[in-house]
Amino acid sequence: MVHVGFAVLAVLMLLTTARAFVAIRRRQIPVHQAWMTRFHALVFTAVTFRARPGPAVTACLTPGVAPLAPGPRGSSTCTSPNA
Repeated sequence: MVHVGFAVLAVLMLLTTARAFVAIRRRQIPVHQAWMTRFHALVFTAVTFRARPGPAVTACLTPGVAPLAPGPRGSSTCTSPNA
């Protein structure tokens, strides 16, 4: 299912890039800027999709786990109220 999302993003990026290219060739600077803003939003969406929380973050999001208890040498860890 993730592959479908990236495929849709790829198509949308191609379309927004094409529209931006056409606009700049016609010397429509504000239109070009609007399409490039949309393109960059799509790029950052792809980057956000790729960002996955590590195991420590996932553990802290687990119900029943207290977030950010003091750990060794000033680090932060998650602690279970049952421990």
